[in-house]
Amino acid sequence: MGEQFKIIEYSLIILFIVTGSVFLISTSDLVSIFLSIELQSYGLYLLSTIYRDSEPATSGGLMYFLLGGLSSCFILLGTALLYANSGTTNLDSLYIITSISDDVYDAIPTVVTTFVAIIAKISIFIFLLELVHYTIIGTVVGLTQSRIKRLFAFSTISHVGFILLGLSIHTVESTQAFMFYLIQYSVSNLNAFILILTIGYSLYCYAIGKQEDTNKNNDNLTDVNNSPIQLIDQLKGYYYINPIIALSLGITLFSFAGIPPLIGFFGKQMILSAAIDNGYIFMALVAILTSVISAVYYLAIIKQIFFDRPDYIINEELKDFNAEGLITEKNFIFKKVNIKTNNIVISTSLSLSISVITLVITLFIFIPEELLSLANILALILFNL
Repeated sequence: MGEQFKIIEYSLIILFIVTGSVFLISTSDLVSIFLSIELQSYGLYLLSTIYRDSEPATSGGLMYFLLGGLSSCFILLGTALLYANSGTTNLDSLYIITSISDDVYDAIPTVVTTFVAIIAKISIFIFLLELVHYTIIGTVVGLTQSRIKRLFAFSTISHVGFILLGLSIHTVESTQAFMFYLIQYSVSNLNAFILILTIGYSLYCYAIGKQEDTNKNNDNLTDVNNSPIQLIDQLKGYYYINPIIALSLGITLFSFAGIPPLIGFFGKQMILSAAIDNGYIFMALVAILTSVISAVYYLAIIKQIFFDRPDYIINEELKDFNAEGLITEKNFIFKKVNIKTNNIVISTSLSLSISVITLVITLFIFIPEELLSLANILALILFNL
């Protein structure tokens, strides 16, 4: 657990990632976009493999790097083809191309115009079918997962279907819904992973009750020091250990499922309203169906947390642990503390982060203006609405 405190490159890597993200948001040139993506991606590659002694982290980071390299090749190929046909890499200069379509329709023969108009609609329809693929795959495969981070990964695929649905409609309302959904899902996802991290730290003093259960769990776990919570079964009965953290995780999972009146419900409502208003009835029905199915595995996690009895007991090696600690400031001892397993608390930064984000998820219904205004402003800036 202590390895992360020995790594001094964290701040520099985070700075590279944030810098790349800011450049990506603020640029409108394809070359600058590519460089911004690369700057951000290199930081993410390093962050993925920063635990050098962890074989799973290293192999996962290597796969991430190879996938990113392949994606970069496609970005460069698309940029080169666009430059070869238009003579520019600036997205603002490409807007004039869209205004030529009315002249093209008017100038070419009617038979050809019919073909050109239909092909565009077919391609959009196929793109919408891909959205169905995204939402269904993410939902159905998530039902079979027993590992918590894999389940969140497939859950993300399902949510990407919602995000792309809002983006593909391309109206003012759908774009604003897209931005709001992206913001609320990012906030909820951040809270979920902070909670998983916190639960892992809080269980370091505990062990599985039966030795055979401990051995069975250990066989399915890898790199426990850096990822203490890996299986959904490890959350069993956590409500009886720390009710506040369990309640925060339950609220976050309900928000993922779109249960009112949490913030996730309003994100899905905005996307579905935009889809129905613009005639995308079939896509809206598919999105509703997959959302209902995905609620099954969220509820399965909640059942284990709140209704199953915990297998955890205080670790025998730490049961009688008792130590005296000294808190100093400027070489002056101003407080003595007694450290036991029953008075080890979560750090202030984690507690504050979880509290603030959980309150935002829960109380959004009473203060919606701030996030909605932020989503509208971002939609206006990024999409020139």
